[in-house]
Amino acid sequence: MLGGYILSRRCVYSSASRTIPAKESHVLWAKSAGRCAFPECPNRCIDTFENAGTILLAEMAHILPHSSGGPRGRKSADAGINRYGNLILLCPNHHELVDKAPDDFPSDKLRQWKAELEHRVEAALDVPSFTSKEELYRYVGGVLAENKTIHDTFGPLSPIARSNPASNMYSLWQAQKIEQIIPNNANIVAAFRRFRSLVPPPEFQIYAEFEAHAVAFAASTRSRLDSVPMFPIRFAEMISRRSN
Repeated sequence: MLGGYILSRRCVYSSASRTIPAKESHVLWAKSAGRCAFPECPNRCIDTFENAGTILLAEMAHILPHSSGGPRGRKSADAGINRYGNLILLCPNHHELVDKAPDDFPSDKLRQWKAELEHRVEAALDVPSFTSKEELYRYVGGVLAENKTIHDTFGPLSPIARSNPASNMYSLWQAQKIEQIIPNNANIVAAFRRFRSLVPPPEFQIYAEFEAHAVAFAASTRSRLDSVPMFPIRFAEMISRRSN
C-alpha cells in the first residue's frame, strides 16, 4: 500500500502508491506522533543517517483495502477509502504482518490500536495545570530554554556546523527538530490555548506570533516552504520578563 521514498533536502519522506490527500496524511501523522500503532512496537519509525539524513519509516496503511480482494476486503468501493478514518500508521514490518494475516488482524482490531495510540499521544501532550500567569510562563520558559540549548548545539549556526559544514550536524539537527523541538512547541501551544484566560490580550497577541512560527516550523519538516516566520524574539523576552 505504500510506495517508495521521496528524497528532498536530505530528508526522506514516505510516498503512498495510491492517492492519499495531503490533509489526510498530515492528520494521521500528527495524531499518531509518527509512531507505529501496533501495540508495544519496538521498531523505530524515525531514524537519522549521515548521508540520507532523517528517514521516516512509518507507512500509511489502509484498514479496509481498495479492492474486495485485498486484506480485510469488502464488497464495494468506498469514497472514504483514502481518508484519515480508514488509515493507520504502522512500521514496515507490522504493515506487512497485518496484510499477510488479515484474519488475525480484522479491521476492528486495527481501529482499536489506532484509537489507543492516539489516546497515548494526547495524554503525553497533556501539560500541567496552572493557577497563575507566572506559573504558566515559568513552564514555557523552561521549554524554550531546552529548545534554545538544542538549537545552539545542533542548529545551523552552532559552532560545529559553522566550522565544518560537511559534518553530520545537519542530520542531527533534523532529528532533534522532529523528536524534541516540534513536540516542545506543541506543548507550548497547548498550554497557552488551554490557559488563555490567564494571559492578557496584548500578551496573547505576542504569543500568536510564536504559534504562527511553530505551525510553519513543523510543516517545513514535511515539505519545503518558501518562507517560515522567524522565532519571535519578543515572545521569549515576554516570557523571561514575566516569569522572573
